[in-house]
Amino acid sequence: MGYQVAKELQHIIKMLSGGRIEPIVIDGEASNYQQIAESILREGDKAKPYLLIGIDPVQHIWIDKKYAPLIIPISKGYNVVYADISEVSNLSKFLQLLTYCDLSKYENLALLREKGEESLQQVIRIIKHDAKGDKEKEEEMIRSYLSSIGVEASNIDKVLEEPLTTYKPDYYPGTFCDIQDTLLVVDWKASKKAGELKYRINEDVLHMLYEEARRGPVNLLTGGDVRKWAKIVSEVEDAHLIRFPILSKYTFEGCKVQKVIDDLPEEEFEERYGIEVEEYVRIKNEKSIRNLVILRK
Repeated sequence: MGYQVAKELQHIIKMLSGGRIEPIVIDGEASNYQQIAESILREGDKAKPYLLIGIDPVQHIWIDKKYAPLIIPISKGYNVVYADISEVSNLSKFLQLLTYCDLSKYENLALLREKGEESLQQVIRIIKHDAKGDKEKEEEMIRSYLSSIGVEASNIDKVLEEPLTTYKPDYYPGTFCDIQDTLLVVDWKASKKAGELKYRINEDVLHMLYEEARRGPVNLLTGGDVRKWAKIVSEVEDAHLIRFPILSKYTFEGCKVQKVIDDLPEEEFEERYGIEVEEYVRIKNEKSIRNLVILRK
């Protein structure tokens, strides 16, 4: 479905929600995301859901650099929700999407730790492009943007020199859930038929995450390649239900986090990743891929 269909859906969603949801069709240009992010940060209402409608699977917003400007408002607790066109045009999926839109959103410091510098540097690159070599205009636009995301004037020079230091506390509130063998488990029947590993959602864990999302931020973690696991998540059945940020476990080495959900024993988790945990929930799977490495036909 094309841009025109998305625009029609935008009008219908706003009308059916009585204006409660602000649908925004995005055109795929990084500068467009920057404008949206700046508008939300300057004029947005944290209680209002901003539904961004695009063409990519939702997991792409955590790995594709063009979405980097959106990381700041999402991490600051604005209710920014991304959905692809197929979600908003399917009644069943759209009703599920509304459930997520209705969840309160919380400040997510963990998302800033991994994505903050990338997000800030991407925005700065876009501003430099738009300034077209005008250094005075460029500096004015960068300072204006930093001010809009809450950076105090006295700290702007420091943030420009060392942006990541702004986003590195030692403690991170919220729930951190492992992907492999925890949120996603191997679908052995489908794997045997396909001759390769196939995953399915662990519905009990997903339900747990939606409950946790009512109390604080939720992030997904992987000890593997983030892009690889974002792709795997995007390919499972009902992938649109998994809307949480996907981050690397190694980003939080030396830190303390509030709650972890994982299939590893707690001591092994803390030793392997160097993360201190306040509350640990172990999910036990009898048929773990960690134990069954070889897929037998």
